Amino acid sequence: MQAYITTTLVGTTRGNLFEDIAFSNAGKIVIRDIKEKPQLDHTHPIKQLSVYQITGLKVVVGLSVVYQLADGKSITISHGYTKSKTGKLVQKDVVLTDNERLVGVFGENSTDDRYKRQVFKHIGFVVVNDYLRTTEIRDPFDSVAATSYDQAAPPAAGTQYFYVSDVVAFGGFETTTSQQSDETDAGIDGLFFYKNVGLQ
Repeated sequence: MQAYITTTLVGTTRGNLFEDIAFSNAGKIVIRDIKEKPQLDHTHPIKQLSVYQITGLKVVVGLSVVYQLADGKSITISHGYTKSKTGKLVQKDVVLTDNERLVGVFGENSTDDRYKRQVFKHIGFVVVNDYLRTTEIRDPFDSVAATSYDQAAPPAAGTQYFYVSDVVAFGGFETTTSQQSDETDAGIDGLFFYKNVGLQ
C-alpha cells in the first residue's frame, strides 16, 4: 500500500486554511470539499498547474491545480488570486501529458518590500516523461533562469527555499480577493504538500 505524509508549512498561516484532499476510511485519497468525495487517481494525480502573477509584480498570487480522478474525469481547484477584476493578472500553465508526471515542486518564500509580508517569489515544477525518459524543469515565469545564485547577495532573514518531491496534492493558507478590497493583499500565504513516500 502506498503511504503519504503532509510536509511542514512553507510561508505563513495568514488567511484561510485549504486542504485539497482527504483520506477516506477505506484508505482512498478523495477530493475534500466535493460532496461526492471523488477518488483521486494516485498514479497520475495532477494534469495541469497554473501559476498567477499580477503584471509587473514578481510575486505568485494564485495557484490552480487540475486533478485527475480515478474515473477518468478531472476537477480544477484554485487558491489565492486567480480571477482578475482589473485585467492585470497573468496566468502561466504547466500541462502534463499522459506520459508525464510531477516529481517535484520548488520555489522561494520571502518578505517583499511592496507587500510588507511573506510572499511566494516563485514556484516551479520538475516533470518526468516516462516514455522519453527525460526530466524537465517547468518554471512558469523563468524566475530561476533570471537569477544568478553564484553572484546573488545572501538571502534575507526569513527566506525559505524549498523543494518537495513526489507531490500528489496541495494544502495551505490563502487570502482571496473577496476577502480584500486591495488586490495586492490577496494571494497564497502558505503551502504544504501531500507527498507520496512509497510502499509501506
